[in-house]
Amino acid sequence: MLTALKRNGIAEVVIVVGYLGEKVESFDGDIVFDEEVKVSLVDESRVGVVSKSLAPKQAIGESIGIERIRASTSHILFAELGEMMDDPTNWQE
Repeated sequence: MLTALKRNGIAEVVIVVGYLGEKVESFDGDIVFDEEVKVSLVDESRVGVVSKSLAPKQAIGESIGIERIRASTSHILFAELGEMMDDPTNWQE
């Protein structure tokens, strides 16, 4: 995110950390939090992993909750979601 801000003319950013501030890590100018949903890439244009369990040092950044899933690969997403929904430990009240 910081890299994108810099490319768009934002020269100065202030980051205030408090709660869990010790978990903040910085990689190539971007900040990645250990408990957030992180993203890694396969190559310059393809997402490899989107997961909370991905190590921050393997992540390119954090997911902001907007993803594009192509029809040709949606079966992978739906298969994973199906497995997750079948596991009662994933259920919420």
